[in-house]
Amino acid sequence: MTVSASKTTLVAQCSAIVAALQNLAVTELTLGGKAYSKADAIAVFQAYLDAASNTATTKKNQQNAIQTEDAAATAARTLRSLLRAFLQSRFGTKSPELTAFSFAPVKTVTKTAAVKAVAVEKSLATREARHTMGKNQKARADFDEPFDNLGTVSLSAVA
Repeated sequence: MTVSASKTTLVAQCSAIVAALQNLAVTELTLGGKAYSKADAIAVFQAYLDAASNTATTKKNQQNAIQTEDAAATAARTLRSLLRAFLQSRFGTKSPELTAFSFAPVKTVTKTAAVKAVAVEKSLATREARHTMGKNQKARADFDEPFDNLGTVSLSAVA
């Protein structure tokens, strides 16, 4: 029969067993058909207690190391950002000297005439769809007549 116990429970049980075995008058135990001296039995339980304690300490050390690494990474990222701004102001944003510091120079994007034409068409279509007007267009507009394609909203549909 296998009995599972949580780690905390097992540690508490092994501690109690070690204390009880030390006070036991018997010097040799036969367990599962095998003979154990009292010292050997205590050593098995003590080895588990030591390993569990080591695991807890190692886990805490790992957590502390991760926190230290995260804090150092945050400081490094902040300083890297500031250094990049400094170097760009000193050498220019397109300078090849930035590559020595692992920063890529800023590339200028060149748009073709076709891309610009499509952008203008989209912009005009958006202005038409949203009825967007500039300052001078608003001054010339006659707002007495409602827009044809706005439609009406009934209050019963909103409620």
